[in-house]
Amino acid sequence: MSVRFLFLAGLALSHFATTPQRDSTSAFDLAIGQTDPAMRATALAPFVDPADPVRHQEALDALADCGPAAVEVLRSLAADETHFRESSPILRALVSAGGKAALPVLEQLLRDDKTYWNNLGMNLDDTDKIPAFRIDRLVAILEHLAPLGYRDGDRLVRELRAQFDDHPLLRQQSQIIEAADVILSRQ
Repeated sequence: MSVRFLFLAGLALSHFATTPQRDSTSAFDLAIGQTDPAMRATALAPFVDPADPVRHQEALDALADCGPAAVEVLRSLAADETHFRESSPILRALVSAGGKAALPVLEQLLRDDKTYWNNLGMNLDDTDKIPAFRIDRLVAILEHLAPLGYRDGDRLVRELRAQFDDHPLLRQQSQIIEAADVILSRQ
């Protein structure tokens, strides 16, 4: 090996070692390496980003593994309108992390969605104005409530079902009515 080659190799290594790396992998590794589950959950939240599908799913899996300590972080993500399009995997992580502790969160999300659909229904005159991702979100909420043994004590599901059944355009969203019926059949 020539002296020149060794010099250039050393220079390159020196530059690499002293140049700050803007690598999301190292930030993700730091987040996932947190030993405290609550701190790990907080550190993982920024990686729940569908722009990076691999990290997005890894972050959700890691959040689910944090257990109940991740419920608040996942509640925040699930309630954030910028994440509504990926509600299903976020809700799956929430239920996996929290189990029955996720019920109050799911119930609040259901309450919020019921208000949304009530407001939309008053102004709805065309099925093209029904956002498919909002239908998917509501179905996911209802489908996660049922296996957790949700009891419709506040009549949210019953009123939501009636709201969809009474509106001619919302009635066409049969998956909502069917998911509500699964919960109501257990009452």
